[in-house]
Amino acid sequence: MSIEELVKRWFNKWENGDFHDLPITESFKHTSPFGVIEGRKQYVALVDQLSENF
Repeated sequence: MSIEELVKRWFNKWENGDFHDLPITESFKHTSPFGVIEGRKQYVALVDQLSENF
């Protein structure tokens, strides 16, 4: 899968509310001004918790 295809898939999943199936690995790390989230499970759990805000 090319980077372009991956990015398109990522945005498609977000646009359709299918964030449980985001193309991320178990070792995924998300860094933001609010901190670092390590691991797919932790990231999806946080997104699930905040999904009402999207």
